[in-house]
This record gives sequence, C-alpha cells and structure tokens, in this order.
Amino acid sequence: MADALFDLQPDWSGEMVIREAPTAGREWALTYHYARTIPSSSLFYGAFKPDLICVVGVGTGANRHGMAKGLGLDRWKGDLEITRVICHPDAPKNTASQSVAGVMRYVHRQKGAEWLFSYADTAQNHHGGIYQALNALYVGLSNPFTYGYFLDGKRVHQRSVSAMFGTVKWPDAPDAAAAQGQTLTRERDVDKPKHCYILPCSTPAVNRAIRKALQPHIKPYPKRDPA
Repeated sequence: MADALFDLQPDWSGEMVIREAPTAGREWALTYHYARTIPSSSLFYGAFKPDLICVVGVGTGANRHGMAKGLGLDRWKGDLEITRVICHPDAPKNTASQSVAGVMRYVHRQKGAEWLFSYADTAQNHHGGIYQALNALYVGLSNPFTYGYFLDGKRVHQRSVSAMFGTVKWPDAPDAAAAQGQTLTRERDVDKPKHCYILPCSTPAVNRAIRKALQPHIKPYPKRDPA
C-alpha cells in the first residue's frame, strides 16, 4: 500500500512559496526524519510548488545565548536554529537548499532575524552539504552534550526535558518525570560532535558585517566521509 503522505503524484510545477505548515511539519518530522522527534521550540515552515515539497523546522537553540556570545554575534538579532529539513523523497536534488533559502528570507521578513545556525550530524555521516550550497559559514565542530536523556527509554533532547519538566538538573528532572508517571534517565557522552554552520539572512550590508565578525572562527568546509 502506498505511503499515506506520499501516495499521490504531487504538482511541483509552480514557483516555490514559503508559509507556516505546523501540521504537515510535525507529520513529516515524526515519520520521515531519522530522529523521529520534534524539538519542542520548533515552528515548521513548508515549501509549496504548489504542493508541499519540503518542510523546515526553526526554533530556539538548546543554549539560547551560548552560540551568539561565543561567536560575537549577539549584536545582531537571530540565534535561531534550523532544527529539521525534510524533503519529499522524490524531490529534486537541490530542493533542500532552495527550501532553506526560502525559509531564511521568510524568517527575516516576518521575524527580523538576521542570522540562523544549524548543525550537521556526524553520527549520520552528514557534512552540511545543504548549507555549503548556500555559502553558509562553517565554524567547526560543536562540543558534544555531556549527557543524553531518555524518557521511558526513548531519546529526547535536553531542551525537550527542560520544556517538559522545567529543569535538567539531577535529581529534580527525574523526580518531576516520576510525578507524571514517567521515567527519565541519562547517559554520559552519547552524542558525537556536530558540524556547525552560520547562515546570515539579512541585508547585504549586515551579512557582510556578520561574515567579517566571524572571520576568526571560519574553517574550511568538511567533506562527507566516503565510508
């Protein structure tokens, strides 16, 4: 039986239009993204041509101030994370980059954001080709999280734990989970570092200023591990 979301021949003959798509975004994230989770802060945007071809999640990062301050970007509005990029399996190869570019423009117009950031998961052998195609700025590998969290045996992000229970402190967080009839555990050093990219999305002048500020941090693009 054909997949419920992909059982009809889509129409992608039109110009790409970006708009909010919370329901479709959640469905695609839970069904087609390898993590099978939805970051608690994410708002999903859809790329329509006129049928949906890609969804992109954007939200606040796990450390809302660390990225901006660590890279000297706190003078510009932004610090929003691209949390999910999920394309229709039959979409053309460049769809992901085009969709992310469209969402960047949309978020700039609607929210005044001047830069976003995203990670490429080395555990999935991702190197960030989507962002390299957009001339994003590569600033190296992130530090792995100290702990990985598991709610009733299912991996959850640190920010999701904080959103659900008001804290990630131990034993406060597992006590709060237990009060709701759930079991929260954690394991040390379960994450691998991730490639980190900065994506300026403002006016040409502001984008140049952001690039200049990031010069001490910019590194050559990584390549996909052929293995």
